[in-house]
Amino acid sequence: MIGDILKHNPEENLKFKTAGRIMSLRGKGKVYFAHIEDQSGKKFKYTSKKDELGENEFDHIVKMLNVGDIIGVEGELFVTHTEELTLRVKSISLLTKKT
Repeated sequence: MIGDILKHNPEENLKFKTAGRIMSLRGKGKVYFAHIEDQSGKKFKYTSKKDELGENEFDHIVKMLNVGDIIGVEGELFVTHTEELTLRVKSISLLTKKT
């Protein structure tokens, strides 16, 4: 769950898997950012980069995502330049498409 991930420090170099509903999504070119929320109501930010996910996964999954979709993500924690704890996604899967 997202709450458990948020307890960790990026310096631990751990990999995490979680799933949640996309609450916000913005992208430009080769980078996408989103906030996901799990069933506990915890929110979490993640980033997807084309060069880290691979062209196929990025073009066929990330570019097709919308607010409300439920996704599964796997990656490592890092802190952004705005000091937000964020998951750098290495793998993503669409679990449910919002209708």
